[in-house]
Amino acid sequence: MNIFSGSILDYLSLLLFAVISIGLSLYLYYNNELPKITKAILITLRAVSLFLMLSLLLNPFIEYFKSVSEKAPNIILIDKSLSTGIGKNDSAILNSVMNITGGSDNFKLYTFGSRLIQEVIKSAIDSAVNNKYSTNLASSFDDIKDLNFEKINSISIVSDGLINEGNNLLQAARNLKAPIHYKLTGDTAQRKDLVLSRVLYNKRQFINSTAKVFAEISSYYADKEIKINLYENDSKIRTNSVLVSNTKNEYETAFDVSSPIAGIKKYRLEIEPESGEVTEINNSEIFYINYVDNSVRMLVIAGGPSYDLSALKQTLNRSENIKYDTRVQKSASEYYEGALPKFSDYDIVTLIGIPNNFTSKESTDLIISGIKKSGNPLFFFNSSDLSFDKINEFKDILPFAFNETGKREVKGSLFFTPNKLYNDTESLRKLKTLPPAFFYQGAFSGKPNSTILGLQNSEPAVIVDNSTEIKTAAFLGYGFYQWNLKPGGSYEYLQNVLSGFITLCTDENSKDKFTIKTNKDCYAVSEPVYFTSVFKEIDAANKYKVRLNISNQSKGFELDLSQTGENIFQGDMKYFEKGDYTVKADLYENNAIKYSSLTKFSVDEPFKEYKETKATDNLLKEIANMTGGVNLSGKNSAEIEDLFKFKGENTVTYPNKTLLRNSIWYLIFILLLLSIEWFIRKRNNLA
Repeated sequence: MNIFSGSILDYLSLLLFAVISIGLSLYLYYNNELPKITKAILITLRAVSLFLMLSLLLNPFIEYFKSVSEKAPNIILIDKSLSTGIGKNDSAILNSVMNITGGSDNFKLYTFGSRLIQEVIKSAIDSAVNNKYSTNLASSFDDIKDLNFEKINSISIVSDGLINEGNNLLQAARNLKAPIHYKLTGDTAQRKDLVLSRVLYNKRQFINSTAKVFAEISSYYADKEIKINLYENDSKIRTNSVLVSNTKNEYETAFDVSSPIAGIKKYRLEIEPESGEVTEINNSEIFYINYVDNSVRMLVIAGGPSYDLSALKQTLNRSENIKYDTRVQKSASEYYEGALPKFSDYDIVTLIGIPNNFTSKESTDLIISGIKKSGNPLFFFNSSDLSFDKINEFKDILPFAFNETGKREVKGSLFFTPNKLYNDTESLRKLKTLPPAFFYQGAFSGKPNSTILGLQNSEPAVIVDNSTEIKTAAFLGYGFYQWNLKPGGSYEYLQNVLSGFITLCTDENSKDKFTIKTNKDCYAVSEPVYFTSVFKEIDAANKYKVRLNISNQSKGFELDLSQTGENIFQGDMKYFEKGDYTVKADLYENNAIKYSSLTKFSVDEPFKEYKETKATDNLLKEIANMTGGVNLSGKNSAEIEDLFKFKGENTVTYPNKTLLRNSIWYLIFILLLLSIEWFIRKRNNLA
């Protein structure tokens, strides 16, 4: 327990007050002819009361720790995302909450959407705020975790189960360390609907070349020919017809798009609505394609002359869009064509058969530093003389991990595996298998963030990681020159692999030294828009700033991005109204504009919230099974009451502080001392 702030001055003052109090008391009663005991009592009473009054000048306090027992809460998470409004489920949600809580107030109620929204009371559920753009249960779990409850008795989710955003949901559920129950609301029967489920396209496309836009369609209870329209900058340019029936739900159609000039074009795919659809919001989607100059600058660095290098060069020569230079290793630190050039002058770096046993440490360091500084995508092709020791020096920028198993060469064909990245690239969609090539058995494995596109003998053969700052792709076989020599051989095999790599690893990059991008093409009202800018030639000696000018036809906004990495600048802004926006990013070097870059985005309906319209408990059931929770539907009141019984109390200890000048008992004690002194004085006839 503390009484003062702890300063030495406080204790010196306290000693002075004691001396003053005793001195004044002795002076007052020293010459009075009283019995010694009476005089001592009066001196003591006056000294103590004076001391206590003078001590108030130091603002004394009592500080102590107080322990309180609290019951672990039962938490109810109430889904207020827009998808719950499809069937006007507000009354059903309120009834579900009342069924769970009964007449008890031992529950904490929170609404959620893209994250935890607010704490509410039962009577205010209907008027609670709706979150307007997604359903993210993982973020809501994280927000509950951040409330720092000592212990949670249980969590109950009242939702339609349509979770459309968020990562690591199961891990977020485990972190709460509580049983998670659920009550499904909404209609579990599929109603009539036409849904534009997914749009597949290349975000970056060369001018004067034709690309495909694939539309995946879900049809429910429609039996006729439907029309899908493609709009370019809000003008209809294509219409495809698809015959749908009640015997099949999933369909696909494709559109050709192109542009003769560079620039960013807005597109919108729309299924013409049918009468009786549960909602028409999921019939359309907005996206943007950036058309760029149809040339890619590639630097090819090879460990030495080889048949595979010749095959790669022949393939590159057949492409009008790829301009390349080579550096072929002549000795440990020399190349036939001269020194390594400036990496920032290229868009892609390709390594083939390097490093090998002859490659010097100086050369590998130059290559690695050049790639990291430029931020260029990296393509890797294996070879028979690859150095397993030296390849480890590249481990930070390659999409695979090296296993020290030795070189056990096997020959096999490559089979492409179904995955989203594979399906997103038109060139890879043409390939189901590749002709045989040579591989090292058991030598390589994928990193956590990488995607294995192709396998040979159940081991990685084609692997990509486009989730990091330096996007990388690797073909882990060699001897592919034979693809072009055998009967039926074709340059298209290697050409399609290269085109797929370029699509996957340069979609989000530009040949420009300075770029700006958003994390999505289209956002809902109130959804944060996240901006990322990259400058490839940061000089530590200079000061940099990135300022955004964001505008539509009627309004303009400014935003300064924060530098979050060596050459990365990021920021976010929300509360945009519906419409199309242009973003101009200016890079300031020492307060002068050095580069500018453009991107575009739109704000429209929350398409994601309506991609599914039928309530489902698939995810909720998995979470409940994992955490020891149950489905509350069908449970009677006694069973529900038993589930939510408190299984223990938490003891919470917190500091408490009382100022003595505010204490009535302190003042009463001083008055009591003075009253006793007055009574004794009166009994002894003292004035």
